[in-house]
Amino acid sequence: MAEEDSISEEINRFRISRCEARDTVDIRHRILWPNHPIEHVLLPDDEHGFHFALYLDRSGSQGMDASSTVIGVISFFLEEIPQNYDPGANAPDPTDGMTSPSVAVNSTALDGSSVVRSIRFRKFALLPEYQGQGLGTRLLKESMALAVVAASALPASSSLVSEYSTTNTPSPAPDPESRVIIKYAWCDARESAMPFYAKRGMRELLLRGGKSDRFFKGDIPYMKMVMDVGI
Repeated sequence: MAEEDSISEEINRFRISRCEARDTVDIRHRILWPNHPIEHVLLPDDEHGFHFALYLDRSGSQGMDASSTVIGVISFFLEEIPQNYDPGANAPDPTDGMTSPSVAVNSTALDGSSVVRSIRFRKFALLPEYQGQGLGTRLLKESMALAVVAASALPASSSLVSEYSTTNTPSPAPDPESRVIIKYAWCDARESAMPFYAKRGMRELLLRGGKSDRFFKGDIPYMKMVMDVGI
């Protein structure tokens, strides 16, 4: 029993919670772009994002106070996939049994009162000493589920929905009673991280016509990746 209690205590000391954009900045900077000014990791849309942190909670013992430390962060934004990409390309066949149930976090039926949107995650970072323990996977999956639920609760007429996208031609104003349905989650993935994302249900986001699109941020190669999260 003592061993089981110890294992449970080890698992439960990590938690994922919504946070403020400012709470993500230090980890973003330390892990993603440490050789750039801290302003490099600030995003213009941070005030409109859904931000999450992975906390390490230490209970007080031997006279020490309890504390919480941010060890990982991720941010989500309502942002459409650029129109020159085809999110349906490379999509898994839903009849082949390969689609993970954990991905289908939004199964609301599409109807005339719904507006389909995509959600983008950015600035996903985890301190190196906590990598390789499944914590990055947990942060990605749990925060994505929470972000999709939060986004889906928004009325389609809210400013967070109508003003977020600069990548597509604006659509007609939605019915004020419409709700958001998230169909895809996507990201700009560092090429070195693509195997990690692929193992967790994402696929390369191809240009229309089926071509890959490798691009650079500074001297780091990137590819866009996407996954289905609903409908």
